[in-house]
Amino acid sequence: MLSGCLHSRSFATLREIGPSVWRLGAGRERPRAAVLGGVHGNELSGVEVVNTLVSELASKDIDVNGEVTFIIGNPAAVSRGSRFIDYDLNRCFQDDKLCDVTTAGATLSGIEWERAQQLAPFLRGLDVLLDLHSTNKPSSPFVRLPGPEQGRRARFASAEELFLRALPPACDTVLWDPDGLIAAGGMTDEYALRHSEGLRQAQVCYESGLASDRSSVETTRRAVRHCLEQLGLLPGPQGTKPLEPLEPQRQWRHFQITEVFFLDARGFEWQNGHGARNFQRVPRGEVYGRRLQGAEELRAERESFMVFPKVRNLWALGRPLGWLAKQLEVL
Repeated sequence: MLSGCLHSRSFATLREIGPSVWRLGAGRERPRAAVLGGVHGNELSGVEVVNTLVSELASKDIDVNGEVTFIIGNPAAVSRGSRFIDYDLNRCFQDDKLCDVTTAGATLSGIEWERAQQLAPFLRGLDVLLDLHSTNKPSSPFVRLPGPEQGRRARFASAEELFLRALPPACDTVLWDPDGLIAAGGMTDEYALRHSEGLRQAQVCYESGLASDRSSVETTRRAVRHCLEQLGLLPGPQGTKPLEPLEPQRQWRHFQITEVFFLDARGFEWQNGHGARNFQRVPRGEVYGRRLQGAEELRAERESFMVFPKVRNLWALGRPLGWLAKQLEVL
């Protein structure tokens, strides 16, 4: 349970307060949480979870302690079944680019930049953000947590208590990116952490597995619901089977992004079977890719693990092909 938060119980009805944005609560009290799905339009598990929870709560007077906001991140991309329309929405949440559209500094345009402007206010001042994703290549479920190395032990402990321990047992991996090598601070959870008003309870990106596998929807929904009940935002279900007993101490593996590699005009191909799945081990000195012109080999300088290897239809000049991570011995 959150400490130091103002608890004020009241009955409320779920309301749509913006395009594909619903809120339960008055918008003033704490704790304050948001559940986000469909930031990438081809990752439909999170969309199903949000829609299911909205349907469960619609047209009911709910005993609310605080407020929770449910969001479909990129409804235009969801309707097309594509990752994005103009630009990756989960790269748009950098503070220097999220200026007010009425100011002279706003020079970026497109559906995703406009949507980021709409969503940013809902991501500020949160105690908890759960951003639900899935991967484009095979993967066991894993969690990515934002922020610098300093303080991450406390951030992990809070996220574990509120959400991580309710995830399926197959999820035992946590990914960190303290240097911002994935998005230079432009992801939803990174933005929420920077604007958490020092609360820093839990900002979580959950990757539930391969995007085409929808079997994770129910386990994800149950974990989200568990988190909201833990926060006191929702009452527990009456007359229904509770969550299975939670593991007191899961053996988590922690990884940290160390390197990013890009597609350039020379072309690229994977080597030695790499690029097939997430957290695939790359031994020290092994070649994992090759530039087609000039035959430059990309080689791991240390024992590494491949993270977010891009499928071919997401390759673009100057954009990342994937990332390497190292396993952390201690957090």
